[in-house]
Amino acid sequence: MTRVATAGASALDGPLERARAARERSLAWLLDHIGSDGGPVGWQDGNGWSRVPWTLSLCGRTEEGAAVLDWAARNALAPDGGFRQGPARGTGRFGAYQLGHLAIGAWRLERYDIANDLLGRLAALQDPKTGGILVCPDGSSRLTDLLCTAQVGIAALGAGRDDIARGVRAWIACLSAQQPDFPNRLFNMRDGDALVLEPPEGMAWIAVTDFTAPRQTYFYPGIAAVFLAQYAMADGDADAAQLVACECVMLVESKDHLNWGLLDAKVRSNFRGPHAALKLACEQMEGEEDEHLYHARSWTRDLWRRRLNARSSSTKESDAGAAIPYSSRARS
Repeated sequence: MTRVATAGASALDGPLERARAARERSLAWLLDHIGSDGGPVGWQDGNGWSRVPWTLSLCGRTEEGAAVLDWAARNALAPDGGFRQGPARGTGRFGAYQLGHLAIGAWRLERYDIANDLLGRLAALQDPKTGGILVCPDGSSRLTDLLCTAQVGIAALGAGRDDIARGVRAWIACLSAQQPDFPNRLFNMRDGDALVLEPPEGMAWIAVTDFTAPRQTYFYPGIAAVFLAQYAMADGDADAAQLVACECVMLVESKDHLNWGLLDAKVRSNFRGPHAALKLACEQMEGEEDEHLYHARSWTRDLWRRRLNARSSSTKESDAGAAIPYSSRARS
């Protein structure tokens, strides 16, 4: 047993060292792009700096992270905890996404005053009926989306704001129940209570994640999975957390299986040059890819069977919670 552990550690030494070196280079770049007043370079052009305090807290550079937060409080945040009016800030769509980043960084850096102001603004952006987070901070529409909603949910869980997190969970549950073509496509937006099937102009690429096509917004279901797993852990529901993991694996394995199938169909009739090597690779991987997909499917099916059996023998409120409208729940 000791020899196996040592061999495993030795095999990882090289990749881990390269990863640490890459982290240090990235950290040095970030620090070089923070001004003496704590202001990030290029802040006038957008809110891409919103993750900087969070990132610096993870790297142990708490002093520099706090300096960026202090700069933000002086120069970028309004009294209500949102972004001030200005280029790509307060009037921009999806502003809650960046505010969620800042809230997580502020909480990790123990700047609870800033974190509570940010979370107060995020709570104001939460639709009181559905629990979703508004895409337009000015309230000009009732559009809510999965990215902002899940990000705010993650920030709320970290800060103990169960009132916000419960609404996010209810919104995602309703979004899931409304899907007409899952697992082929995931529609990511709602307009009030309704699922958005025909997105506004310019939003089509984020409104739908098509698992049968390349270059898709996989970070939408990804961030939702992170929130749901964390919510399940906070709620003490280990089975639910494992189910989230299963569904994520199923999406990955299904897409992987599809990609290999498409590649195999492309090279099947061509035996020359590189196609011959690709054909051999497809033949070698076919059984392995089938095994991965069938194993994931069996795992997910067994967990869902156990979950459904538990539901049939219990009427716990926590199991029926997804069916209760968010607006009718008691909030703490």
